[in-house]
Amino acid sequence: MALLQRRAGGLACGVVGVNSCRIRGIYVASPGLANIDPWGRSLIETLRRWWWIPAALAFVGAVVGGVIGGSSPATATALLRVQSTANNGDGLTQAQQSALTETGTSEVFQAAAKQLRSSEGDLRARTELAAVPQSLMISASVTGDSPEAAANATNVFAQAAVAASNARVAADLNSLSEQTSQIIRGSHLNNPQAEQARVAALGQALASSQANTLAQSRQLTVVQPATAAGVKQTSAAVLVVLGAVGGGLVGAGIALLVGGRRGRMGKLAEMRRLYPNVEFLPTRDVAAVLSMETPSPQRVVVTGVRLPAADVQELVGPVAEGFEALGREVSVTKNMAAYGASQQTPSDPKGPVTVLETGLSTAIVKRVARDPEAVLLVLVRSGKTRFEWLDEYAGQFGERTYIVVEG
Repeated sequence: MALLQRRAGGLACGVVGVNSCRIRGIYVASPGLANIDPWGRSLIETLRRWWWIPAALAFVGAVVGGVIGGSSPATATALLRVQSTANNGDGLTQAQQSALTETGTSEVFQAAAKQLRSSEGDLRARTELAAVPQSLMISASVTGDSPEAAANATNVFAQAAVAASNARVAADLNSLSEQTSQIIRGSHLNNPQAEQARVAALGQALASSQANTLAQSRQLTVVQPATAAGVKQTSAAVLVVLGAVGGGLVGAGIALLVGGRRGRMGKLAEMRRLYPNVEFLPTRDVAAVLSMETPSPQRVVVTGVRLPAADVQELVGPVAEGFEALGREVSVTKNMAAYGASQQTPSDPKGPVTVLETGLSTAIVKRVARDPEAVLLVLVRSGKTRFEWLDEYAGQFGERTYIVVEG
């Protein structure tokens, strides 16, 4: 278990797993552990900053749900029974499927559409036929603009299917009767008694055939007509709630995805919550913090996150005040060579301090992180600096890096 480096002058560090050290009351991140993941920001904080995204999408979802609910079609269902004497599964299925096919014929749709003053194509598009499993039932469902219209259309269609079935059965019975009549008229026996017996036998055969035809006719009967009370229609209120919830969840996802890495820096307390392992300071505290640094820094690099050089230069004043209060001379430079030369001089806690004004870059951040006698001050502006600008460098900050908040 590796121990974090200990410094003289009141620095107390924990073991691995503790992300910080305290230097004379100043909280700073430990080296290596200061590398933060910008996605690890507080989800609640992100939602708080981007609350308007889920709110807007929840409103849009509610409106869409209301529109859909207001125009949601009603669907009514009627049940028809198929006449059959089949006593096994295959026979029942065959009779049911045959009746289902007959119900979906153009003849049935044309007859129902004529009564409804509609077209066959429109009625067919609004109708759904299905076989009820393990039974001799067929369900017919028709959608309409209202529960009453849906129930009426369903019943009209069901009656048209029954009428077509009855017409087919009647035609079959008439065909048997006509065939028997032709046989009777086709030949005669000379013996009147024999002829009478022949006609009687043909009559009995006809009756038997007609009875068998009726038993196996697949004749339809409406056993449960459609009613307006039984119509299925999605509630507009339910769709409004579902739309609002769905829109809110989508908005929350977008806010977490986009807002987690986007947005402008706000209050100092908020920044500290979002970057718990990076030290943030207001400009007024810079002098006091630098005067308490232990060991006392020999070099200070002053830079800013996408800020003009003039803004960065204004930070030099508080830096100089902090060291001058300790009786140390301050040498301000913009020359990297002069800054490098200061690293060659022996370390003196009471000697001069070199302050370098420069632009922020990865090379500067890494160089200062490797220098145990240097402090990096990075200036940001509340309300203007964006989080993703700081994310570019935050993972490379050393323990003697301070984010100075202006404004």
